Amino acid sequence: MLREQCTVLSAITVLLDGDGAGRHATEPVAGKLAQHWWAKIASLPDGEEPDTVDEHTLLELLTKDREL
Repeated sequence: MLREQCTVLSAITVLLDGDGAGRHATEPVAGKLAQHWWAKIASLPDGEEPDTVDEHTLLELLTKDREL
């Protein structure tokens, strides 16, 4: 769906929950996305979630360099 609806998309950041399930899924998800776009992984601290993490932490994570 992303390829069809976001035709100018060139990069994507994977940001999943900061728990075991989120960490386990992050690299496989990023790996699949990296077949089509430049992919970056942002890893949340333990127990944090993308929709509740504070803005300072989120900005710090999104500016770190980690490529897949």
